[in-house]
Amino acid sequence: MHIETRIRPIVYTDPSGHVAFFVSDPMKNSREALSLRVEGPDMETRDYKPDDLLPSGCSAARQVVQCAPIMDKETRALAVAFLRQSPKGPQL
Repeated sequence: MHIETRIRPIVYTDPSGHVAFFVSDPMKNSREALSLRVEGPDMETRDYKPDDLLPSGCSAARQVVQCAPIMDKETRALAVAFLRQSPKGPQL
């Protein structure tokens, strides 16, 4: 049985109603456990790893870094763990 954990808080919400939040997959090792899930109107829900490109053309890592200034401590800790999955990418 595959169990996925949706983690709140939300990383960002844009004006068109797209929402991004972290999800955890306990079936993967801790280095690969977090993904950034983006869902919203007129798009297929998808999970992204740090190096994946979002529909906007920005990497998931870059989007998370751009949202960091408005994150609370809990979200920022998740963001740091998410970004560590790509050591050569941007970090907080």
